[in-house]
Amino acid sequence: MRGIAVIAVLVLGCASMGRPIPWSDVAKLEPGVSTLADAKRILGPPDVVEVEKEQTKYGWTYAHASLGGGRAEAITLAFGLDGRLLGKPPPADAMR
Repeated sequence: MRGIAVIAVLVLGCASMGRPIPWSDVAKLEPGVSTLADAKRILGPPDVVEVEKEQTKYGWTYAHASLGGGRAEAITLAFGLDGRLLGKPPPADAMR
């Protein structure tokens, strides 16, 4: 997948993967209250799912590259066995 993005940058001058993370909406997620369905409404389907014994982690990424530079963002949220968010989502500036 990364190889295709590199070729696209070289041929077209830019490429994107994923969708930008709406940090102001992510900040509204509340530990113990928000569910995976809430996170999916904000972020779309996750790119990565990691199942652990007491929780499942979901990850979302966005990358944009152009000849003038690029940017990448990522966030991982953990949900308990009850499907509710564990811990406060990180602030936007911590994940860029």
